[in-house]
Amino acid sequence: MVTRWHLLRLPVRVQGRPRNWTLVQEVVVDWSSMTVEGFVLDSSPFRTLFLPSQNGVRVTPTGVEIVTRAVVEKRTRHWRQERIHNDWIYRRRQIYDGNGGVVGLLKDLVIDEETLVVRRIIVSRGLLADLLHGSVVVPVEQISQDAAGQIKIRHQGAGYQGTP
Repeated sequence: MVTRWHLLRLPVRVQGRPRNWTLVQEVVVDWSSMTVEGFVLDSSPFRTLFLPSQNGVRVTPTGVEIVTRAVVEKRTRHWRQERIHNDWIYRRRQIYDGNGGVVGLLKDLVIDEETLVVRRIIVSRGLLADLLHGSVVVPVEQISQDAAGQIKIRHQGAGYQGTP
């Protein structure tokens, strides 16, 4: 398991080549299925390189490996701005407990590097509470989204300690 934060700035290597080609700039998540859709790669300001998560992409502790550069897609700057903006809005959403009380803000994601599926979310309860008690780690199976779009924790797990 690896967090989204750990995936950022990882080098991207083409299989069989000793040098790194580029770096991961952002992780794009499909929020409906809670899977990694792909990676935005470091590129020039006038083009965006997107690496879809399928097509032989392998995440290792030392980087992302691809079979060939041909699997990388070119996308528009507008697409990049829209996707990153939507991801940023989602990642800064408030998380509520079953009673409607605010637990904190969605801080990070824990991703299975084999399947690229989001397994847990990390909820920040604020800087001081995180330093004193740690962040709240919630399995994806224990969260739901109601009709109003609020993300709620359905069941309180062992790591859950309530509202600060």
